[in-house]
Amino acid sequence: MQDLIGMERFAPGLTALSKEEMTAIHVFTILWTLFEAQALGTNAAPSKIVALAKRWGSDGHLDSYWHMPVFDYFKARYVGNGQPTHLFENLFFHDEKSRTHTLATLCGNGDDLAECLSASLLIVYRFRNNFFHGTKWAYDLKEQRDNFEHASQLLEGALDVVRKIKSM
Repeated sequence: MQDLIGMERFAPGLTALSKEEMTAIHVFTILWTLFEAQALGTNAAPSKIVALAKRWGSDGHLDSYWHMPVFDYFKARYVGNGQPTHLFENLFFHDEKSRTHTLATLCGNGDDLAECLSASLLIVYRFRNNFFHGTKWAYDLKEQRDNFEHASQLLEGALDVVRKIKSM
């Protein structure tokens, strides 16, 4: 692996990340690229994410509630007393439709499994954009391990669904 000390000049604080934080970042990066390629046809977009979740919901791929622990994590992190937290605002949604859908689902009772999955995947999509496009670097990657690990858990579950569909 490339020496991180040399990269420190471009990404201050990189060498301060723990091995566990670096592993979480690496795993997330790999899983996202696999998910985007295999589930979204190499072109992630909020509308494609919502359509995928609806399709999987209709086809019964969410009936085991495999995605709900991550949804519950996001709900606890991004909503307090029925209102978005400052952490929700730091997701930097670029389109109001995705923001409104995600917040309404997090604030609701979470009965619709497809909406819970799409809200969770839209949050992971924001992680992806904020990380790959530099926003996360603006406020440091430190203390993002839980986010990356939960996102990776969701992506692994989604990739299991993709594999199951392909084997049918």
